[in-house]
Amino acid sequence: MARGWAPETLLDGYQAERHPIGREVIRDSGRMMRLALIHSPVLSTAMNLLSRAAAAIPPVADRLAAKATGLAVSYPAPTGTHPRTGRRAPDLELAQGTGTATRLYEALRACRFVLVSRFPEVTGWEGRTITVAPAVGSKAPALLLVRPDGYIAWAADGHDHDALLTALTTWVGPRQDVAST
Repeated sequence: MARGWAPETLLDGYQAERHPIGREVIRDSGRMMRLALIHSPVLSTAMNLLSRAAAAIPPVADRLAAKATGLAVSYPAPTGTHPRTGRRAPDLELAQGTGTATRLYEALRACRFVLVSRFPEVTGWEGRTITVAPAVGSKAPALLLVRPDGYIAWAADGHDHDALLTALTTWVGPRQDVAST
């Protein structure tokens, strides 16, 4: 917003999006604190055994690690959107020749939206977005708009040019004439 290009409505969903996450973080941290403060030797031993058993089951261990680190956080996606919308973007390998970044999280270091696209670049959002292509063989959707915080703002499995332009306008602001930027 400080740069003047974001739509006025961008922060309207902040309360609905972040407050449920905040409640979950506070609840989970309270649970971890209560477990850490168990004084009963019997309960402490039982918790240690249970923790070791859970860590030996890869899906359970992965889920617990994601919860503890915050990587399990996802935001509610609007009805009818791509299943990845609102989830943390995977650190995709990028095609060579689409900039200096070789992975998505390197491209995100610029603190801009990143458009991962298998199609020709759209114009009018230069300076506000970085457009990259996924590496050959990537399982990424055909179009993926990633917020600067690493969460997926919008995605599509096919080339839907009009929907992409709408998503860019919604999330990044109106298209600008390249000559005026």
